[in-house]
Amino acid sequence: MKVIPVIDYKQGNVVIAKMGMREKYEPASSLLCKSSNLYDVIDAILNLADFKTIYIADLDCIEKQQLDTYLWTELCQHYKDLEFWIDIGSVYKQWPKFMGHTTNARPVLGSESFPTNIDLESGIKLLTTYKPIISIDIIESEVLGPSNLLNSAKSWPNDVIILSISHVGSNQGPDKKTISHIQALIQNKNLYYGGGIRNKDDINQLSGLNIAGALVASTLHNGKLTKQEIAEFNS
Repeated sequence: MKVIPVIDYKQGNVVIAKMGMREKYEPASSLLCKSSNLYDVIDAILNLADFKTIYIADLDCIEKQQLDTYLWTELCQHYKDLEFWIDIGSVYKQWPKFMGHTTNARPVLGSESFPTNIDLESGIKLLTTYKPIISIDIIESEVLGPSNLLNSAKSWPNDVIILSISHVGSNQGPDKKTISHIQALIQNKNLYYGGGIRNKDDINQLSGLNIAGALVASTLHNGKLTKQEIAEFNS
């Protein structure tokens, strides 16, 4: 089981996500870090544990298709020992241009940004050399994106995220029903899960469901996951 910190980035700040209500996301200030500066938050995350991977959602790209073409390359150069999973929404087509020869970043292709499976498959093909990751974005058990999204899973890369957006920051625990439903339809993939994870017990349950990794944010900000617990999972 791998624990992967999640950062939601909006209008120059790290924000605290809650149940997909993005218009209400506020700049971060928590037990983890009093600052909402991106570098300060990452430093606080690394002070908490020796993480190897961090997931970042660029909400300005996802919502408004506004891309800061230097931000992520500079970040990757600064933290050369980290691997970043970055969701930049439908702006993904610009990835080869602005990421250049960056080797420690992987694009996340979130289903909400793709109207059809053909569009998603084109995105996968375009970014194959960058080892893309598919994110199945879900709100209230409804999969966002193509209506027949899960039917095309055989052509996807090996790493797939189940992201229950309506569970994020809800303190409700993982959406195990949705996980089971998707697992029944998708075979032979490394499945990661994010949304509603409260503590180590939730992560242990996900491990028992053969989930490869847990994407966490709130449980880091509220201090419910300790250094020792994270180290045990990531060892």
